[in-house]
Amino acid sequence: MKDHSLSAGLENALVLNVSKRGDGRHRILKIEHEGKPVVVKCYGLKRSRLHAVLRHFGSLVIVGKSSATTRGRWRTERETLTLWHNEGFDVPRVYPMDIPSLEPCLAMEWIPGRTLSNLIQAGDESLETKKELIRRFTEILARRHDRALALNEPCLLFEHPTLNHVICCGDRLVHFDFEMVFTWKRDLERLVRRELAGFIRPLVRKSRKEETDSLVEVMVKTYPEKVRLGHVLNELEQFGSVPVLHWLEGFQKLSFFRKKGNTRTASTLARALKKA
Repeated sequence: MKDHSLSAGLENALVLNVSKRGDGRHRILKIEHEGKPVVVKCYGLKRSRLHAVLRHFGSLVIVGKSSATTRGRWRTERETLTLWHNEGFDVPRVYPMDIPSLEPCLAMEWIPGRTLSNLIQAGDESLETKKELIRRFTEILARRHDRALALNEPCLLFEHPTLNHVICCGDRLVHFDFEMVFTWKRDLERLVRRELAGFIRPLVRKSRKEETDSLVEVMVKTYPEKVRLGHVLNELEQFGSVPVLHWLEGFQKLSFFRKKGNTRTASTLARALKKA
């Protein structure tokens, strides 16, 4: 087997992104190794240390997510990428890497392409191309939901579902960004509905107005579990989202905890989809 281990410094790396908040060490770099581009993700604080501690506590205790520490996020992303790959879902390949750095880093395959979010907004792509991408994405989404429920594995779900976390590269739809995941296995069906809602909303908000109905129709027709889809629309209409935990529904019924603009948008969307 070919040895894919890497050993390189970051002096000549191309900086793709740096978090402007926190300690400034959270960044995404691009380096060359053996003539091939490699992405290096370095994990730093994204907020103040106090905020990081509070978020860590809230993630672990209140909503059942993985560790919010720098090393915890690094470990979670590495292990989740391996899980998704082993289950047959397309993610960037992980390379073993030895880089002198103060923070934990992860080396991954460079995926050239555009995000699915960018493509559905684009004016230079045909509607038929966009519909085909949404159809393929929804088929993969449904298979992943089935697999997550069969294995009782919340790590097969996005903690933050967004079309910005899918890269279209030729025939590939590559999923990325797994710094944090859900770990509690109770009420996994609710987390599945939450992810489905998380992909429906940006499809409506970000697509071109004249194409929105066609793209949403493709997702609705392609997703096989219509009962689940109906539950998602009911929750969007009532709460503006799918609450992570059952007891949080009580809070989201109170106007103090609701973002009225987002809730109205989601409710209007849900009523339109139910009518359709």
